Amino acid sequence: MSLKRHTPLKRKTPMKRSAVPMMRGKAMPPPRAAMKARKKGKKPPKTVYRNQALLDLAKGEECLLRVPKYCQGGTDTTVACHSNQLRDGKGTGIKAHDWAIAFGCAGCHWFIDHSTAPFAMKLSYFVPGLRLTRARLIVLDAWPPEAEAGFQRQYGEAA
Repeated sequence: MSLKRHTPLKRKTPMKRSAVPMMRGKAMPPPRAAMKARKKGKKPPKTVYRNQALLDLAKGEECLLRVPKYCQGGTDTTVACHSNQLRDGKGTGIKAHDWAIAFGCAGCHWFIDHSTAPFAMKLSYFVPGLRLTRARLIVLDAWPPEAEAGFQRQYGEAA
């Protein structure tokens, strides 16, 4: 394939100016003013419940997710696994609320967050783990009232 022109470029005369300049019907607002006007109805940012002390309680606890073939058992790698459901506050770039956690070992955490298993299957392990974690923290008297309020709003169950 050749990029050679078959005909030379022709010089064209520029558009001729008229005696009267072109007029607009209405003056346009500057672009920044238009952008500010659009931002007026913007929603306030989402507030997410955070409690580092609640997350730290997972250290030394047993895994409550108990995913077969993935669960390592023991208490060495147990962490607080956050929910991946929108109803629990999860969003793009936003972790779920800290009350929506389940104690899980590294293997179970990988299964919940990274495996290619169907979402319904992941929920079938996570939701019971969430309930067991809540019950465990209530027994330890470490479940804060703010966390209980958030849990009740979403799941509506008494202790």
